[in-house]
Amino acid sequence: MNVPFLYTPWISFPITDERKSGFLAPAIGNSDKRGFELETPYYWNIAPNYDATFTPRYMSDRGLQLNGEFRYLMPVNRGDLQLSWLDDDAYEDQRWLGRWRNTLRPSTHSRVDIDLNGVSDKRYFDDLSTSLDVISATHLDRRMDARWWFDQGEVLLRLQGYQTVNETLLSTQYPYRRVPQLLFTGGIPDGALGLDYGLRAEWVQFDHDDLVNGSRLDLKPSIALPVRTPGSFLEPRLSGRYTAYRLDDSLPADQREPDRLVPTFSLDSGLIFEREASDRAIQTLEPRLFYVYTPYRDQDDLPVFDTGDLTFTFDQLFREDRFSGPDRVGDANQLSLALTSRLVDTASGRERLRASLGQIFYFEDREVTLPDQPAETRTESDLAAELGAQLGNFWKIDSSLLWNPDTEQTARGSTRIQYRRDSRHVFNLGYRYREDDFEQAEISFGWPLSRRWNGVGRWVYALDDNRDLEALGGLEYESCCWKARLVARQYVTDGGTEYNNAIYFQLVLKGLMDVGRNIEDLLEEGILGYELQD
Repeated sequence: MNVPFLYTPWISFPITDERKSGFLAPAIGNSDKRGFELETPYYWNIAPNYDATFTPRYMSDRGLQLNGEFRYLMPVNRGDLQLSWLDDDAYEDQRWLGRWRNTLRPSTHSRVDIDLNGVSDKRYFDDLSTSLDVISATHLDRRMDARWWFDQGEVLLRLQGYQTVNETLLSTQYPYRRVPQLLFTGGIPDGALGLDYGLRAEWVQFDHDDLVNGSRLDLKPSIALPVRTPGSFLEPRLSGRYTAYRLDDSLPADQREPDRLVPTFSLDSGLIFEREASDRAIQTLEPRLFYVYTPYRDQDDLPVFDTGDLTFTFDQLFREDRFSGPDRVGDANQLSLALTSRLVDTASGRERLRASLGQIFYFEDREVTLPDQPAETRTESDLAAELGAQLGNFWKIDSSLLWNPDTEQTARGSTRIQYRRDSRHVFNLGYRYREDDFEQAEISFGWPLSRRWNGVGRWVYALDDNRDLEALGGLEYESCCWKARLVARQYVTDGGTEYNNAIYFQLVLKGLMDVGRNIEDLLEEGILGYELQD
């Protein structure tokens, strides 16, 4: 419109799709933990398949941080390397971060993934990161996976360790290292006699600084006879699990090579009834029965390398085992009863409503437990319920509930109500509850206030502690050629004991560059369904 918008003594940018070396737009911000921040990235276009970015980051309360990222792309190999270094004035020590991610595809049936992460100290992310997801991380993964695929299955070779960055965990709570893990999963569907054959075979060498070390061999073959019709299904399955250990020499000789063999029988069955609810909708009624029998085997002499309790949900009604790993196989003599009803739009096939209710009935006590846990003696599980509804074209409800019939109280529940007309008209209302743990409410939105102004906000409140967990609010102004975003945020850090206040500003010159802190991910992750378009 013939009005100068931005004066700069010198600027250079490509007018084609080709990349060009030079300074990128700076990022400016301010927070309680770091003070005033200024980042001035420099991009180096080394070659068509190599590039690097060097980003000095000045923080008035901590000093000058040097960041670098190198990316490479080759016919069968790609990856990136990131390094950061800071002589921290507030921490009074040198701090660093390193990250290497690489993907190698030597053939169409194989792949090698490397993901190595490390930081100088446990408080690194809490002090220097701007992402709430990263701040809440407890372990950094260090892993190499090599996979091979073929018609009947997949083979995985894994080397995996962790760096624990949670200061509240004891060393005995750190996870084991896998050095290495060899895993085969596969099977033959529709094999001889119409049977499905499956096999999971695993060998792992576990290593830990403060706990017992050793190796584990785990074999789980299975055979099933699925019978399916348009309105019913029946699937009996028989499996066995053999697990053997070879533990280190610090244990008595009779405890170094424990093993266990457990069979499991399950029967999954269901019916699907349909009726016309209206001229445009079909309603289904889907009863389902799932029976599991696993005899008791004493497993108290077996170590626990990587096994834990699974969180009970509606889907847990149809699992054969209540544990997440092979160190424990839960004894079971139980029947799951569930009922699901759906309302389906006949024109689009879209599910307008889904309601499910189910419960497990136990015929025997569950005596197999993890260390220091009592046997489970309840005769029935929590009542699990789920509800999903699409109300009109814009409203959506998702809800889940666990209700304890013994105490007649809610054990866990969550509800989310969303209005989404499009990617810019979004409103979310959520509630989460876990008995004796937390109770939280959440509101988030992204909404045009006028033709040029947009507003965003998010508020997470702990009802049990009567305090804010996160509060975010911001405005965006948009014209034909540029946008400006200003966002203020307060969120908990230091394990929930302190607040950090931050201000983010971003200037978007459409088709050219972004100036200031990149806040797209912050808004799109924090406001479900909201999408920014530059």
